[in-house]
Amino acid sequence: MHWRAPETATSTASTESAILDFVGAHPDYDILCLIQATSPFIAPDDFIQGLELLQSTGSDSLVTAVRAHRFMWSVDPKTMAATAKNYEPLKRPRRQDWDGELIENGAFYLTRKAVLQKHGCRLGGKMVRLETHTLALALTLTQTPTPTPTRCCKRWPSTPSPSSTRSLTGRSWQA
Repeated sequence: MHWRAPETATSTASTESAILDFVGAHPDYDILCLIQATSPFIAPDDFIQGLELLQSTGSDSLVTAVRAHRFMWSVDPKTMAATAKNYEPLKRPRRQDWDGELIENGAFYLTRKAVLQKHGCRLGGKMVRLETHTLALALTLTQTPTPTPTRCCKRWPSTPSPSSTRSLTGRSWQA
């Protein structure tokens, strides 16, 4: 357990300040794994795949992301004019004909010590992404402040039972 310094344990402190506080107290590491408690659907295989991807590609940091097939817009606050951000409206593609967008979901990050020391940031150097499963997309897009099964799935069983075992992208979970 690590007790954060008071200045890094506030509602306005950045994640990077907490990371730097942690590694200052625990400097014996090669790769740091930052896990976000607000991402409850991370599976053990995600960590294994992430570490293998980081190492096999010779990357310095890893970000997790989910794929979304959403057309995004921005609005000028002065004129209220809307502008498409990731497609041409006059040539609107069918969603199944494009790869969509990768959205950083913050589930977890992997960072090599040298990168964190050089940049003071969880991401830097050669970056690679791990695409996580689509249930995480629901949480990413809804931005639930405290994700819970009842907030993201209307028919999530309230108590475990043999019939409540489901499969998520080949992974089993127990409700």
